Amino acid sequence: MKPYLLPLLFFLPAMSFGQDYSYEVVKTGNKYSLDILNSAFSKAKFCGRINPSASYMIKFDDGAEVKILSASESMVSEKSECVREKDVDESIYTWSISANGTIIKLQSVKPSKSHE
Repeated sequence: MKPYLLPLLFFLPAMSFGQDYSYEVVKTGNKYSLDILNSAFSKAKFCGRINPSASYMIKFDDGAEVKILSASESMVSEKSECVREKDVDESIYTWSISANGTIIKLQSVKPSKSHE
């Protein structure tokens, strides 16, 4: 095997292209292995969460990090209905994977004054 192909072989399993988005597993954490992350993302529907020009990082509750590639960096047409009108930074949220493999965005909610 040619030596310049080796780095490519190690990189390919961590990057995947779905029908409506592309992602790259940057780092695994202590709960979610590469297989669990890839399985969850293969089932996930990220249509409507693709930025037109800026990628963003999803940070999981176990320290795992997954980069959601922008339309300009992936094979998604910027005219696709899955691409947002403008870039949104979702890296401020913490994400999790449920027992059945569903990706969940954890979001804290501030109670209204009437409930304090």
